[in-house]
Amino acid sequence: MMEDRANILREMKVCRFCLSNEERELSNIYDKHSTETKHSVPLPLQIMACIAIEVFKNDGMPQLICNPCRKLTTQAYTFKTNCKKADDALKVFLVTGQLSKPYMQKVDEMKQIVPFQKPQQPPKN
Repeated sequence: MMEDRANILREMKVCRFCLSNEERELSNIYDKHSTETKHSVPLPLQIMACIAIEVFKNDGMPQLICNPCRKLTTQAYTFKTNCKKADDALKVFLVTGQLSKPYMQKVDEMKQIVPFQKPQQPPKN
């Protein structure tokens, strides 16, 4: 009975992370995505690094992800990686007194990719 349910789940045409069923936006988690390069981290590893969910090809769960969730995962992974690099650079600064210039360039690049937006103020009554 549980095996049957696992088969049903595996075949479902829904995003594993938000349950969207917009088929035109769904792609397989394990397929190479057109924006990935040979040096990029595979999506399942990005997911496991950023989200407390283990993702394996034969885990019996849906194997699809929608484009918005894919984009959010990639952004979260980039943010996490940049935070780690910043932490490393700051620890090196404590020892050497120098802040890595390549890291500072990465920060500027990230600001261009994900522009900061001020939170909107609630309307005044």
